[in-house]
Amino acid sequence: MQLKASTDYALRAVIYLAMEGGVVSSKKIAEDIAVPRDYLIQLSQLLRNAGIIEARAGKNGGYVLAKDPSQVSFLDVVNAIDDSVRPAKGADFSEETPAKPEDAPVVHGLRAALEVASSSFDAYLDSITVDMLAACAKDAEHAKDHLQDGVFAEGERLEAQTVERDGFYPQADTVAAFEVFRSGKSQELHDEQGNGQHGNSAHQRPHEDLSHALQTV
Repeated sequence: MQLKASTDYALRAVIYLAMEGGVVSSKKIAEDIAVPRDYLIQLSQLLRNAGIIEARAGKNGGYVLAKDPSQVSFLDVVNAIDDSVRPAKGADFSEETPAKPEDAPVVHGLRAALEVASSSFDAYLDSITVDMLAACAKDAEHAKDHLQDGVFAEGERLEAQTVERDGFYPQADTVAAFEVFRSGKSQELHDEQGNGQHGNSAHQRPHEDLSHALQTV
């Protein structure tokens, strides 16, 4: 998927912190993930406001994840950076641009389609956690395997959680989001294996590994 530069950089920083597992200076982060330091500091403030990272002062200070990487989703980071320009999670399109009576059936249908697409897209991004992306970055050759396995496990966890809490299965659009990923990524992985494309085993710089992990999504 195509990401805005700000979202790309923020995701790199969060994944990098997950890989490092502790406090890292802004200078080192900026150098290792190939992001201008001043820009990194601006993005870090947004991530701090969202409760994704924390800043530590002092000689050995820097940034650190505010919670376990398995508790931070791709969608959390996207919302932290792009919340002002993208529909909020579960956005309601029903009150926007009232339709003319004669256009109502078509417009209502389009709105329904947008609502399903938005919620399905959010469900997919919300199922991808930072620890999954960190695993992809650490082992770029098998990135698709790591992401596929992680999304499968997350889908099963959410399904079980919903059944236990509410007594019924997740909404159809949420299930559909996982099924689309499963079918599409499984076929893509099968095609690559059939063509003998197993990734590049050569050493990559940290920001290249992170970029590869994000391209897997």
